[in-house]
Amino acid sequence: MASEIRNRFTDTEMQIARETDLPELLSHLGYQVKRVGRFHTTTEMDSLQIKDRRTWFRYSQNTGGDAITFLQQFCEKSFPEAVEYLLTFHGKARDAPVPQPKPISQKQALSLPPRNADDRRVFAYLRKRGIAAQVIRQFLNAGLLYRCTRCGYHRTVTLKQTERRKKNKKIAAAVYLYQADSDGEWGEIRFDFENGTAEVVKLADWDTMKSNVFAKTALRFVQSLPEARLLKDAVVPFEMGISEKPALPTSTAKATKINPAHTISLRQTECRKTGETITAAVYEYLVDNDGEWGNLRFDFENDTAEIVKLADWNTTTSNIFAKTAIRYIQGFPEARLLKFVGVPFWKGWT
Repeated sequence: MASEIRNRFTDTEMQIARETDLPELLSHLGYQVKRVGRFHTTTEMDSLQIKDRRTWFRYSQNTGGDAITFLQQFCEKSFPEAVEYLLTFHGKARDAPVPQPKPISQKQALSLPPRNADDRRVFAYLRKRGIAAQVIRQFLNAGLLYRCTRCGYHRTVTLKQTERRKKNKKIAAAVYLYQADSDGEWGEIRFDFENGTAEVVKLADWDTMKSNVFAKTALRFVQSLPEARLLKDAVVPFEMGISEKPALPTSTAKATKINPAHTISLRQTECRKTGETITAAVYEYLVDNDGEWGNLRFDFENDTAEIVKLADWNTTTSNIFAKTAIRYIQGFPEARLLKFVGVPFWKGWT
């Protein structure tokens, strides 16, 4: 049945439909499209990333595709309806008129994103730009200036181990300092691995009492690692608004036999810019803090990556560690590329 539907369209028609410019299509459909680094996204779906203007991926649902699958997924169109719509959109429809953009209602109210309860970051940023504190406060108090709760996708938690205690050659407890987005004062978290508990002793700057999103991310990361692989330093990337996988129990002896936790250490060794935009970079990666480093080359202009050398413990069959490293680096806007990062993952995760 699927082949019969597809045979209704010529190869040329299918090519036209699949190569639709997604930012233009989404704008036509009424979405507010914006550019973030080398990607595009929308205000309505902040976990959506559009690459090369032709393909999309929504991280919150782990789905993606081209313009046809977008219309099927979000506009509830069948495959032939989606292709016909796109052909019409390009003015190539067989019998249908060219679709007209949606008229903009003059009475339509501007919908602003929700306000972040913490204005310290926007205040600090504007002060660095030379704007007087009194002026900033006047705009903040009047509600004319604020930082939205969904500003930016990628956030980072920097972790630094300051204490560890062993019992019978096993790590029984540890203390970590954590920092939000490489800025502000450090917070403190204490881990008791014997009892499987953790306590946030002090919140880092930019972490709020209500959500503690940076502290929670730090907790998940440290608790998910077997004691033998506890990192002394790490930078953990995550995305605001994206639901996280639950942490494995701190007593990982049983859990890790079934589904072992792993870490990939990444360090940037080269970075090439054109103007202010990073166009290429080279990263070395290490598996589980052991063995020889591998080498990965990224071409952000053409959105490609090459495995130059596999790290120890990485197999030529699956390359699972290299692929995970590539996926993480390619997911970051150029402006937020990290010089060093520790990436946790579990085999079998998607």
